[in-house]
Formats: sequence, structure tokens, C-alpha cells
Amino acid sequence: SGAQDAAFRHYCSCYPGGKPTYNLRVEAKDRDLFGPQLAKHSARNSVCQICYNFTKYKKDWGSTECTNKYDTQYSQLILDRYFPDGKYPQMR
Repeated sequence: SGAQDAAFRHYCSCYPGGKPTYNLRVEAKDRDLFGPQLAKHSARNSVCQICYNFTKYKKDWGSTECTNKYDTQYSQLILDRYFPDGKYPQMR
């Protein structure tokens, strides 16, 4: 979405053909750098950006090198909007 001549554009999951970054080609020499997605990572497909859990991330990936290390505080308005039942995820 956004202006055609914008410096940055937002591509939602509904973009025809998928998001451009999801369609990047991998060079043959780089194909052994990764494997198929693990079942535990595809079991729960969540786009909840406020469900991040630093402790769980470190446990799952063994490192915090590639993640946000800063504590995030969400307003009650945001929490109530996304979790109207009051069952907030464990954030840290």
C-alpha cells in the first residue's frame, strides 16, 4: 500500500504473488545454510507482535544476538484491545 513513488512501501500478505522479500532467490552455494521450517515453529502461526517473549526466544534459539533485548511496556488500552478476556501472554 502507499504511493507508487514512495521511498518505502508496505506489502501485506494479500499482495499478489506474496511479499517481495519472501520471493528472494537463494544461490546454490547458500542452500546448505538453512533447512526446512521446524514443525514447532509452524505449529502456531501468529502475527501477534505484542506476544513476544524474550526468555522463550533465548530458550528456543540459544542466543539473543538477533533480537530485541529491551523490555517493552504496553499500555492497558493496547492490552485490552488485543486481549479482551484479560489473558495476557507472558511477555518476558
